[in-house]
Parts: sequence; structure tokens; C-alpha cells
Amino acid sequence: MAELKSVGIYRTARQPAPLSVLGYGTHTITTWLADRRLDSHAAVLVQEGAGTLLSARAGRLELTAPALFWLFPGEQHAYGPAPGTAWQERWVLFGGSLCSYFVDGGLIDPARPLVALSELTPVASLFGAIHSAIVDETPLGPAAGGVALHRLAVEVARQQRPAAVPADGPDADVLAATLRARAFEPIDFAAFADEFGMSPATLRRRFVSRFGVAPKAMQLDIRLDRAKALLAASDDSIEQIAERVGFTDSYYFSRVFRLREGRSPSEFRLRNRRR
Repeated sequence: MAELKSVGIYRTARQPAPLSVLGYGTHTITTWLADRRLDSHAAVLVQEGAGTLLSARAGRLELTAPALFWLFPGEQHAYGPAPGTAWQERWVLFGGSLCSYFVDGGLIDPARPLVALSELTPVASLFGAIHSAIVDETPLGPAAGGVALHRLAVEVARQQRPAAVPADGPDADVLAATLRARAFEPIDFAAFADEFGMSPATLRRRFVSRFGVAPKAMQLDIRLDRAKALLAASDDSIEQIAERVGFTDSYYFSRVFRLREGRSPSEFRLRNRRR
């Protein structure tokens, strides 16, 4: 049995919500927590100390504070401090439909559950906000907790991205900035990759790892976002807007727009007209 000095609060979601805080607590852990499975997702913030996380999908991971790791429903795991030491942690249990969005969008990754934090303060502040929300008995509490959890996932994902330039070329932020600058021009992505000294497969992997989408999909997103802004705020024709955002065929533009947005460019303009 693990020796714990702990304070925990648990909640049952009163109604289905996209993101719900189900528990929050603080622990001083001095021994190993072994062979555990949770019914919900969890985030564990290690503020002081060092030790090991064993994850079913990620294997054995050594950690040193400040660090955060994610736990996933039904997944066997174990963790604890180095022998003869202790670590200080804060934890939050959560659930809801947005958890799938976090995983599918790459904000939290079961294959990379451990994040070495470069900045403890913003993460600790968000844990404080989650604590304030879970003790709030008013209807605002669950809503505030969901917002803080979402911000936590985004902040930790921001800190997880690599700070150094990879050995095989510039990092994804540099690549994306170049793509944005050229998004409305025709792009040969094989030539684009070669320009940065990498293969098309490496280029795609770099984008998917960082942004959750391939470079071609990001280019389409940029084009359609610009098209929506022009539809809402300009008097340009559909044909003119299609050309301005990089489509040589306005019929193809309209077909792609409908598939992505669920309505035609004209219908979007009618609903979102700004002038």
C-alpha cells in the first residue's frame, strides 16, 4: 500500500457536459502506486521530486519535476518517486466528449503521456483554477472547471512541442509560417519538402505531430478561412473570391467549400454578411 498524505475532492457530473471535472487533489507520495486503472482521464502534475511512470502504451518513463503526465481510462499504469524520496503532486480527474477531441487533435497523446514542463507557473495556476471551480457549488463551477481543463490541455501541449530545431530540418512552426505565406499560391509539396532538405514523408510527419493535420490540409484550411472572411466582409463575386484564395476553378471551390462547411459559399455569405 502506498503511503500518502493527501487531500481529495470528488464530484459526480450533474448532467452530461463536453468536459467535466470529476476529482481534484494533492498528494505527497513516498512509495510506489502500482497496477492501477482509472475509469476517467487524469492529469498529474509533479511539482517537486523525481521518479518513474510506467504506461501500458509508452513504457517506462523517468521524470523530474516540474512535469505532468496524462492517464487514460482503463489503461494499466504505475508510478512513484525514486527510492527513499517523495514527490509532491496535484491531480485532476476529468471526463466528457471533449476528451476524444483532445486525443484525436493531438493535445494529449497516449504514446507520449509525460511532458517535461519548461514553465511551471501557468500550469500550476490552471490547477488552482480547477480547484476553485470544483469547490464552487453554483452552476458556474462546472462550466469554469471545463474551461480551465481545456486551457490546461492547450498549455501543456504548447510546452510539449520541441524547442530545438530537429537535425533533419527546421521545426514545424518555421515550416507552417512558410506555408501560410504561400498558402494562396500553387504548392508542390514534394518540392516544398526538398526546399527544406527533407522527404515528403518527413514533412507530413512534422506537420501531423505538431498541428494534427497534413500540410495540404493546413493549406486548405487557410484558404477556406480566408474565403469565409471575404464572403462575410466584401462584395467580391464567388468567382473572384475563389481566385483570390488560390482556386482556379470556382465550381471546384464551391464543391470543396460545401463539403467542409456544410453549406455553399452563397449560403455562408447570406448567414454571415457583415455589411
